[in-house]
Amino acid sequence: MPLVKRFESSPPAWADAEALSVVVLLYDPASPTLASGTVVAPDLILTAEHVALGLASDATGWNSLEVEGRTTRVRVEAHGDVDAPHGDWALLRLEAPRFERFAPIHAPALDPSWSPKPGTEFALAGFALGFYAKPEIDVLAPTPAVTVHACEAPADDALVARSNERARAHDDPRTRGGGGRLGDPGPPRSGTEECWYASGDRLDLGGMSGGAAWIRDPETGRPELVGVFSSLVHTRVVERETTTFFGLTIATRERATPGLVYTIHRVPPELPALLKAACAR
Repeated sequence: MPLVKRFESSPPAWADAEALSVVVLLYDPASPTLASGTVVAPDLILTAEHVALGLASDATGWNSLEVEGRTTRVRVEAHGDVDAPHGDWALLRLEAPRFERFAPIHAPALDPSWSPKPGTEFALAGFALGFYAKPEIDVLAPTPAVTVHACEAPADDALVARSNERARAHDDPRTRGGGGRLGDPGPPRSGTEECWYASGDRLDLGGMSGGAAWIRDPETGRPELVGVFSSLVHTRVVERETTTFFGLTIATRERATPGLVYTIHRVPPELPALLKAACAR
């Protein structure tokens, strides 16, 4: 069963286009890498660390990155550990302030003891290729998003595919171009891996690495940022059919159905301190 290659944007009703507009397209022509990020301060973008690791930087640590189609110098201000629990996050600093709207943070998500209950509705927002009819990203269109729901961890033999998209050839990435592909599945998922899992339709989210995971605040009803989209986990559901005769098993048949869950790493607990330090600059 292949991944869906094109799908309509279907975020929940509470995640409107204005709220999702702080999710931005990131493109590094030197790598090349295509990913997503979320504006959290005038000169700071939250993305995935496995995206930041792939950026080509100069001797001073700065990188020439296309943010929403405009070439911008950025550097990694802070980052987690992609192999650590909830460590797949990085904060990119722009050379100069550029943005006026930022993502509101869901305060409970900053507490390492907090996690969403199974069934909690999320909106995953980012520039996945599957949203577009052609292998091009339309940076002028509203930010696409899909609805998923928090779920339990998959079986330990599931395969993780980091969504670290490598861009294909494209005509004009500064305006409406862009492309990416899903990386090959990695090694079996570790049973000690700690992140949040969400299930939804079996969709090709190549390009959404570093994109935003939103939740609806129960008090205000508005979307708030809780995490970073990290990877896909390929799973399978095995159904066993047993035939018995007078209580004895005479035949067993198995049928495996491919499945997919998405991994989300929480916003880093140190984010408020990092934002405060940024404001003091």
